[in-house]
Formats: sequence, C-alpha cells, structure tokens
Amino acid sequence: DLSRYDFSGFKPMRFELEKKTRQINLRVPESLIAALKARARQRNIPYQRLIREAIEAALR
Repeated sequence: DLSRYDFSGFKPMRFELEKKTRQINLRVPESLIAALKARARQRNIPYQRLIREAIEAALR
C-alpha cells in the first residue's frame, strides 16, 4: 500500500530500452549545443538523450 507516500514531487521518466546501433556525426553551431546542454541539465539527462528525444518527437 503506497497511499501514505506523497508522489506530487515525482516526475515522469522514460527508459531507453532500445539498443543504440548506429552512430551519426552532425555539425551544428556551438550555440545550439550550449542550449541543448542547458536544457538537458534542467531535466537531469545527458544532452545526447535530449537530441534523440527531439528527433523521435519530430518523427511522430
């Protein structure tokens, strides 16, 4: 029974279960990388994961 716990501070979490099989190289402006890293830091995730999530969202 978990009713005594306060879950209001919890955040949704997405697990990466798919194997990463292919590496890509992409040249982007330093300012974009800095913005990605800042946003990833806010979410406490690696910036590469944020990039993957953005690509996946764009393809949905």
